[in-house]
Amino acid sequence: MKFAACTVMLVYASVRDYQTREVSNLLWVAFCPLGLALNLYEALLLDPSYPSYLVVFAQSFIVSFSLSVALFYLGLYGGADAKAFIVLSLLMPAGPRFVEPYLGKSLFIPISVFFCSVAAAALFSLVILFRNLRWRLLRKKPLFEGLEREPLWKKALVVVSCIKVDMKAFRGPPFQNLAERITESEGGPVRKLKVSFRVDEDEEVDEAWVKAQVAEGRLPEEFWVAPTLPLLAFITLGFLFSVFVGDPLMWMMRTIIGA
Repeated sequence: MKFAACTVMLVYASVRDYQTREVSNLLWVAFCPLGLALNLYEALLLDPSYPSYLVVFAQSFIVSFSLSVALFYLGLYGGADAKAFIVLSLLMPAGPRFVEPYLGKSLFIPISVFFCSVAAAALFSLVILFRNLRWRLLRKKPLFEGLEREPLWKKALVVVSCIKVDMKAFRGPPFQNLAERITESEGGPVRKLKVSFRVDEDEEVDEAWVKAQVAEGRLPEEFWVAPTLPLLAFITLGFLFSVFVGDPLMWMMRTIIGA
């Protein structure tokens, strides 16, 4: 029952996150009391060692809540992503009993999900890198034309986290953020790469002015933009991986200690 509730909640949230990058608070409000009720029912009526189960439940919630709030205020997670982990800790603090994962069960499912979702999001950078290399080979144009003087470390970060998009196809926040800071100067528009790891970095862009500069030939037609990832989709994948495959972090720790 708890697994089904978690799956329904996360899949629905992932779809909404993909479509609009927003998830209604009503979803989390609905599943919070359900999680509390299901875990109290399991602890008091089904588990003879319920005191220890309640301790695990409390520890999972405290750790998940603290981590989620910290990531939110650091700007690394959006509000929906943080709420998803908090509610997940209330619904499923530990792995389900009906499956024995290959890598072993996690002590705290939300922490395992966090680790797996971060790893999945990091691997997505390879997809972005491949897209940029493909763009370079097909267009036969420099990736950083007009930005040659930018630091190498900025270029390295941009090439694995941003994509080049025609200004006409620029979707803007909350789906895409311009990864360039464009300012006016006496000699014409000045472009600088803008690198940020905050999910709330949605600086407004004067699209009309930029398009006018493009039309006049003072700016190129394509710019670097940072796509905002639907992190809830990665959280959902991390949840399914943690349940059916196991906790890779705990597995690595056991392997190192046992070596």
